[in-house]
Amino acid sequence: MVSGSATYKAVGGIIRVSVEEVDGRIKDIEITIDFEIHPEDAIHHIEQALIYSKTKGREILTHLKMEFSRLKIKSPGVTPVDFEQAIKLALDVT
Repeated sequence: MVSGSATYKAVGGIIRVSVEEVDGRIKDIEITIDFEIHPEDAIHHIEQALIYSKTKGREILTHLKMEFSRLKIKSPGVTPVDFEQAIKLALDVT
């Protein structure tokens, strides 16, 4: 089990992530932000979509992009890649 947290500064704001990994997959994740995102419940949906995602490779980014598209997420200055970077920092994964 690996757990960690990180703060990542994107152009549009700060993303804070606390994540727990078990057997190479996300077991639990909490994301907080200091910027506006629409729809308002987007973070909850992102967190749910990431549970059981593999932490190596591109699976996290794939799930993030799918949620951004599915929910038509609007977050000026913050992209799926920014969320991925925050998660990888928390897990110390490159």
